[in-house]
Amino acid sequence: AHIGTWELDPRTLLLELDATSQSLMGVGRRTSFADAEIAVHIDDRPRLRKALAASLDPARRAPYALRARPPF
Repeated sequence: AHIGTWELDPRTLLLELDATSQSLMGVGRRTSFADAEIAVHIDDRPRLRKALAASLDPARRAPYALRARPPF
């Protein structure tokens, strides 16, 4: 499987990506969450932001899970 991994700093919303994620998303090793949105279809970006907000909300503690289309 061509699967990458990444970590998000919840305070800064900076991502640190492995080489596979960098290749899949077309971004560098360290990038902002907002800049990484280019890897997701524009129509799926509102759901992406909503999933992130839910996962960062301490009252909800929702797991971050999302299926999204590529940008093309």
